[in-house]
Amino acid sequence: MLDSYLICIMRYDANKYESVRLTEVATIAPGYPFRGSIDSTPNGDVAVVQMRNIDDGYRVEWGEVARTKLTGRRCPDWLQQRDVLFSARGTRNIAAVVDGVPGHAVCSPLFFLVRVKAPDRLLPEVVAWQINQEPLQRYLSASATGSNITSIRRQVLEDLPIVVAPIARQQAVVDFNEAALQERRLLSNLIDNRNRQMQALADAICGDILGRLPQ
Repeated sequence: MLDSYLICIMRYDANKYESVRLTEVATIAPGYPFRGSIDSTPNGDVAVVQMRNIDDGYRVEWGEVARTKLTGRRCPDWLQQRDVLFSARGTRNIAAVVDGVPGHAVCSPLFFLVRVKAPDRLLPEVVAWQINQEPLQRYLSASATGSNITSIRRQVLEDLPIVVAPIARQQAVVDFNEAALQERRLLSNLIDNRNRQMQALADAICGDILGRLPQ
């Protein structure tokens, strides 16, 4: 049912869709320039989002984000609600939408901070969704540079083609994507629960058998 719904809402109409470069609709800036490793301090007043804090649903797990104290003279570009974080290094070049920012927070220099200029015309969630889909993932993979650790140059991200659809279509895509992520979470929980049940059964049976063996 969801598949047919997606086909319905994304039926192509050349007069209603516009393709633009990402830099035309969003500002793009590097993450905060930490020198060396990011040291976690118990009394740190700034949260630092790193790649390990992005979950499989492309969201920030704030409960696991390290806190630190910033050094240096650069004025931080504090994360705002609905900012998009793009992971520019490694093989997982994904985008995550910032939600529920707990006070002052920045992202590591391995990210580019993408801030949509007019979110009433282009939803940040749709920008992240497009980046995470197979067509743009192939584009990014082909444009990556480096040998051992690949990276996406800022120019490549700026030139990324983004489709701007009518806002109602965009919201439909966001709703559909959220439903798909919810299904994935439910299925993952069911699988985890079943695995725990099977492990408990194995422990009971095998434990009983092993207990009867001569020592």
